[in-house]
Amino acid sequence: MDEFNSHVFFAPIQGSNVDELNLRENEELEIIADGDGDGWLRARNSEGMIGMIPSNYIEILDSR
Repeated sequence: MDEFNSHVFFAPIQGSNVDELNLRENEELEIIADGDGDGWLRARNSEGMIGMIPSNYIEILDSR
């Protein structure tokens, strides 16, 4: 992923580890770092919380 500031939206998901974000349906997030190729990305939510998210749950939205 070349653009780290892409906004994404998710289906609801409960993080199972302390480094994973809990996600609400249709929540927009900011991708801040690529993962290490294992299907996870680092993201920030609207409350400023940072954590890992599964890349297969995202949909890249148009830049704002």
